Amino acid sequence: MAKSLYAGGRGGAEFEHASTPRKFLRGVKYTVSASGCIGGIRPVFQGPTGDVDGANSGQTGKETLVGRPGYVVGGMIARGTDRLNAFKLIFVKLAGNRLVMSDRYESDWIGDKTGGQATKFDGKGKSIIGIVGTATETECRGLGLLFEE
Repeated sequence: MAKSLYAGGRGGAEFEHASTPRKFLRGVKYTVSASGCIGGIRPVFQGPTGDVDGANSGQTGKETLVGRPGYVVGGMIARGTDRLNAFKLIFVKLAGNRLVMSDRYESDWIGDKTGGQATKFDGKGKSIIGIVGTATETECRGLGLLFEE
């Protein structure tokens, strides 16, 4: 398993959320704080009979952002300062256990996209199996992706 860099800050406790056994990341549950930054995040994995929630970091995730049927997370574009200001997910088609990188789409921005520079985290065809970052009890400070090697 390999970790991407984080978008945002490093304050708070570090987290690493992947499922055992390994499953594709389908999306996330999230909360946007009063300031417009990301208050909490929880991964959503593709299970054999439906979506499976992972562990929560920060506030409890209340909103859901997952790929259309047959699509999983293939990357992320995020903006951060000393915290995770905003992100959007890149979804790619899943054919069996293979990612079809040419068949993809992006979600809308979540959070306040005015802070920080946009950074792209791309699996370059590798399976994304979780999230990594830092969080306090009230907000997600940094966010990155976990890749299968």
